[in-house]
Amino acid sequence: MLSPIPSRPERATTFCSFRVILGISLLFSGVCYVIFIANMATAYEPPDGSFAERRFPESEQTEQSESMEDGQKPIHVSAKVWKTPRLKGGSILDRRQKLLRWLQSSATIQEIETLSHLKQWVIETQPEEMARELARHTKTGWSRCAREHELCVCKSPEIRFGYATLWVPYQRPEFSPPTADLAVLCEVRNFGGRDPAAGYLKECQCYSQDLPIEGAAGTTAGLPVNSQYCGEACSKGKNRAYTGSPRSRAELCRRPHTHELLWTCNQPLRRVPRSPGHQQAEHVLTAATMEFCGDSRLAKYFDVYLDCDYAENFLKWTSEESDWIEEAFVTYVGGEMNSNYEWMATNLLRSTSLFSTRPIIVMVTDSKYRPPSWWARTPNVIVYKMASGLTFPVSFNFNKIRSMIAARVIVGIQLDVDQLVAPGIDNVFRATRIQCTQKYPFPLMPVHWMSRDAELGEQFYEYRLQFWNRPHGMRWCHAHPTWTYWALLFLGNLLLKRYLVALAPDFVASVRTWGLSNLVPIDVVEMLKAGTQAQRVTKVKLKNWMMEDEDMLNVELWMANATKAWCKFDLEPDTYLTRFWITKKIYADPRWYPDGVPLMFFSVHNTKRFDRTDKLLTIFARCTDPNFVNQSSCSTSLTALPTPCQMESLKEEEERLQRPEEYAADICCCLQPRQEQHIYWAGNWYSSKEQVPLRSPLESHAPRRCILI
Repeated sequence: MLSPIPSRPERATTFCSFRVILGISLLFSGVCYVIFIANMATAYEPPDGSFAERRFPESEQTEQSESMEDGQKPIHVSAKVWKTPRLKGGSILDRRQKLLRWLQSSATIQEIETLSHLKQWVIETQPEEMARELARHTKTGWSRCAREHELCVCKSPEIRFGYATLWVPYQRPEFSPPTADLAVLCEVRNFGGRDPAAGYLKECQCYSQDLPIEGAAGTTAGLPVNSQYCGEACSKGKNRAYTGSPRSRAELCRRPHTHELLWTCNQPLRRVPRSPGHQQAEHVLTAATMEFCGDSRLAKYFDVYLDCDYAENFLKWTSEESDWIEEAFVTYVGGEMNSNYEWMATNLLRSTSLFSTRPIIVMVTDSKYRPPSWWARTPNVIVYKMASGLTFPVSFNFNKIRSMIAARVIVGIQLDVDQLVAPGIDNVFRATRIQCTQKYPFPLMPVHWMSRDAELGEQFYEYRLQFWNRPHGMRWCHAHPTWTYWALLFLGNLLLKRYLVALAPDFVASVRTWGLSNLVPIDVVEMLKAGTQAQRVTKVKLKNWMMEDEDMLNVELWMANATKAWCKFDLEPDTYLTRFWITKKIYADPRWYPDGVPLMFFSVHNTKRFDRTDKLLTIFARCTDPNFVNQSSCSTSLTALPTPCQMESLKEEEERLQRPEEYAADICCCLQPRQEQHIYWAGNWYSSKEQVPLRSPLESHAPRRCILI
């Protein structure tokens, strides 16, 4: 759930951390430092304006296994290739060489990205000015521009005067001419005549908003000033939406418009597809939103706009025939800019760029969030905007359902911002097409790590489901659904119930929904032909299981007698780094999976710590390079856990920073044998679903209830 978080302290901390990275470099002389940065750029230069590393096709990824013996025996190649001769000639050259080796061996994606952006600033800045800038930056984002009685020159209109925690702000006179810089004499008389800290030597501070580094909220870094498109970030919130009749693709998002209406309940204003296959999907979407569009209170919640900063990306992934996208990831975000959620989304977007050939649609579901502009430089990112959804008592997370409906994708994978995708994730799109059809029109979710059917004394008893005691056909699932457009009727039913109940004075509403039950044969095409005869009106009362999206998705699927669930593919980060150390009966419960839940290594969940996730994503990226993998030197002991796998330990951090060659030689060992054998069940690893038995090889021979990919 997203909650408002003040963005300025986070932004200041981000800037401060970037300065700390450069602070080490002040030990060098100015000239040598510039030379070092230039060499560093040569050693590892990310693509211009992009954080994506090279993406390797799945066929190329599988070639890594050729250097392995049976997938179980580790690679055994000397790590000497990573060692670089020690340079003679003094400590400065030694330090430079160490930094170069660190960049080449163990620096994370975010560390490289940060240094890449700071490189240009360093090159263009005189050493003396650089030292002054770094020395005067404070921890709060304010920097000293002058001592008392000196002249403060500031590029920001925010100047304060005082000492320690006692400050008064500067009020710019109305008659003062607008200039690029403010010049203010740092004296009491220029700050309202009030001394905030009598008896102390005071100073003036300027709030710093220079250095448009990626992740800084609201920057326009990387957006061409004179480009034909200007959206949310480019316009800095001064939005002008186009809401007229659909325009041609050539006219889409032309200035001065910052947003283009794509879909609305007002049918003449919709951009409808011309291709037959997508026309059918549009027909299902129209039926799924029919009750919303017929209710004046709800119609506005399905106005969908394209953020024009992403017009080029949108045009790339759509066609003249249709604005529907064949296969895409969908996530949603809102709240404050530069929050922790935005940083989590950063890692998510990076992972889709690295390991997938499909786009990701980011649905902004409130009025105040403005994505950082550098997202637009990533070709697979498209940002849509919708009005804020219903609030209390409706959870913000129901925007997940709204985003899935409004994204207009033929096949979708929903991702929360605290997720990463891993190599092989694109296989989930193909599998979803097979499982979610016009005769089984329900989304599929992965089995949850916890069971909610536990009895007293059993594992997961503390998570037992206390608000539902009726029969159901599958274990509790995690709310990371995949779907095709056939499931839009189900999703529309669910969201309609939740919204109408929330609007009812006594939380009881009459709701018209499509009659979906897996107990009888279903054919969505025939249902649409039948129209209202295939619908039913029921009284719906607010229940405990309607408070969150995951609860309602599970119970609604149970009530529809749905039976399909994916084996678990949204795994905890540690599950990727334990090498062969996974308990045989992981996430077991006595009723559904007594011998443990089958795992598929396609994605990661619970990536809330940015720094830790940055390391994990770096491991994934480096270990998709066959050349890097083949330089690994892994222990032949299957019980050995290399140092890089012991994330956040003192030993791991020390080796990553001080001995990067050794760190690099072991880093891919953490993933063994996941890259060659992506399925784990009951103590065994498998390279394909065909190898996995229908029943567990352990003593109970329990059936495998979930679907493998």
